[in-house]
Amino acid sequence: YERSFADGATLLIAEGTDGPLGYAFAIPKAPPVTLAFERLLDVETVAVLPEARIAGIGAALIDAVRALAAELGIEQIQLSVRTANERALRFYERQGFAPLYVTMVATRADSAASTAGQSPSGAE
Repeated sequence: YERSFADGATLLIAEGTDGPLGYAFAIPKAPPVTLAFERLLDVETVAVLPEARIAGIGAALIDAVRALAAELGIEQIQLSVRTANERALRFYERQGFAPLYVTMVATRADSAASTAGQSPSGAE
């Protein structure tokens, strides 16, 4: 995270009476060239202590991220979440996020095994 602060990153911390309950870390970035807007705010991490998850801390952090984006004049906010993390997916959907891209990954071994015997133009 330390290097990202030079690029304008912001750390937002949710404090409780006994200390931090969670945080969000966001970095202003240029979007991929395929998107028609100038900048986006990339939410690298949102983390909330398990015992604070039902207290609205996550929603408050997302609200703080939205306020930061407005302060910076950024309209688009993006974040990534693992597809297996169903709880987080539901949370972000409730916060108004929706899929834009699906990133698919494979190991080199998986890729080599699946393309054995195919021509390079065998993509579907």
